[in-house]
Amino acid sequence: MTKTIFIAIIEQEIANPKSGGLQLKKRIIVISVILVVFLVCSLIICRIACQNSNLGLFADKDYLEPLVQNINSAKTSIIVEMYSFTNHRPIISALKNAALRGVDVKLYVDNQDPNNPGKKNNKGELVGLPEKELESVGCKVKWQRTNKVMHRKVCIIDCQIVAMGSHNWTKNAFENNDEISRIFFDEEQACQLTEMFEKDWQQAVENYP
Repeated sequence: MTKTIFIAIIEQEIANPKSGGLQLKKRIIVISVILVVFLVCSLIICRIACQNSNLGLFADKDYLEPLVQNINSAKTSIIVEMYSFTNHRPIISALKNAALRGVDVKLYVDNQDPNNPGKKNNKGELVGLPEKELESVGCKVKWQRTNKVMHRKVCIIDCQIVAMGSHNWTKNAFENNDEISRIFFDEEQACQLTEMFEKDWQQAVENYP
C-alpha cells in the first residue's frame, strides 16, 4: 500500500515536470507524516486489543471470567448500574481489589429485596449486597430511591470499556441462567452511558430504603 502511494506520486510528478523537484519533496514529506500518524494510531489500537482480549459476546457462564478480568484491569474508574446485585464473591472481590488500587468504584443498585444488604440465608450467611464490606475499602454504593424499577445492567470501566447485557450480578445469572452479554471498547458510548449514570447517581440515596 505504502509503495503504491509513493510510486503513484512519483509517476504523477514525472508526467508533470512543471511541478518541480521541490514540490515533489514536499508531497513526499506530507505523505510520510500521514503514514507515520496512521501507523502510530494502528499500534495504539493493536496495543489496546492485545492488552484486553476479553471483549466480545459472552453467554451464560462464559461472561464472569472476562468481566472480572476487565475489572481487574481498571485503572481509574468503574461505574455500575445493576438491577440485581448480590453477594457473589468473584465480583465482590474484584471490586474491592480495584478500590484498594485507587480505582474510583461507584455502584448504583435497584432497591429490590434480594439486594438488601442485611439479607441472610438460613445459615446466617449474607446473600444480599455486602454494602458495608464494599464501602470499607472505598467503594461508593447508592440505591434507587423510588418504586420505579431500575432494570439496567451495565458496567463502564475507565470511560472506555462497556459491559452490558442480560446478566444480573448474581450467582444464578453467572452460573445457572441462560444469559447473554457483551463487553466492548467504545469511548463515545461509554461517555454517553456515564452521563446517564451521573444523572441517576445524583438522584440516588445512600441508605437502602
